[in-house]
Amino acid sequence: MKFKAAIFDLDGTLIDSTWVWGVMIEKFCNVLDIKEELKCMEQTAHMPPTEFINFIKEKYSLKKEVLEIKEILLNTALEFYSEKVNLKKGVKRLLNLMKQNSIKMAIATSCFVELTEIVLKKWEIYDMFSFFSYSEKLNTNKKSAKVYIEAANFMKLKCDECGVFEDIFLPLEDAKKHGFGYFAVEDNNRTKETKSKLQTYSDCYIKDYDEFIDSGNFEKFFNVVKNRNF
Repeated sequence: MKFKAAIFDLDGTLIDSTWVWGVMIEKFCNVLDIKEELKCMEQTAHMPPTEFINFIKEKYSLKKEVLEIKEILLNTALEFYSEKVNLKKGVKRLLNLMKQNSIKMAIATSCFVELTEIVLKKWEIYDMFSFFSYSEKLNTNKKSAKVYIEAANFMKLKCDECGVFEDIFLPLEDAKKHGFGYFAVEDNNRTKETKSKLQTYSDCYIKDYDEFIDSGNFEKFFNVVKNRNF
């Protein structure tokens, strides 16, 4: 069965932003007076903002309140997302093809609502998505398939009618358990171990979206109109 909808993660999947967090976190640590290097980005990539902040608050014994730290993190990130974050290669081409072929599209992310909106509106693709599912609002993280299930339910589709696009491995097991297709998007800031697992266990490993289309994998996995000029 070919998929009728695509559910996209944001960071590292649609936008090239994981490198930004390394730079941004250094600035963030200076504001919070964290002296040691914060080396937990790989293990916290699945966390929404509040969970991430609680994690580092405990790990680094921060005295500021969670809401205050959250505000600092958001304000630090806003500059980067509005000015420095680009789309990943072939994103607009793929989204336009999906739209032309009536493939439904949604976002499922652990990112801030504000950052999601600002970067997608900047690149003029925000309105291409029919629904936005946020881990923060569901009080969950990407270990669970809840964000994908919420998106599928909104689109009135079964889980096995939807393909999930992600750049991390952690959600794969629960997503596959519920029947979702899992499309792993390569991100240069992920470890070799993560890349290897994604290549092994995902339905399709995507180096970039142009390659995904030109290789025939888009047409292989999704409902498309025949003789469409790709």
